[in-house]
Amino acid sequence: MREFVDQIQLELWREDHPHSKAGEPLGRIEIAQTKPQSYEELMRSFFQRALVGDRDSSLVQLWILALDLAYSGIEEMHSEQMQSLFRSE
Repeated sequence: MREFVDQIQLELWREDHPHSKAGEPLGRIEIAQTKPQSYEELMRSFFQRALVGDRDSSLVQLWILALDLAYSGIEEMHSEQMQSLFRSE
């Protein structure tokens, strides 16, 4: 699942940056310095961009978020089950 989500994100990034070609290194990505934000501020900003942006792009972003959250929940549940198998008591 993680590889699938990463591949979709890469394809979306390449659509936004058409000068980079498939198979070539992505080059340097610079992130502008901003003031630290809380988790709630980050999520608010994400949903604001997703809900105001292009319909198709927003739909893909929201589906990717849903997949990522669902997968992390499943992964956490399985890791708890597996820990009980390997615990030495």
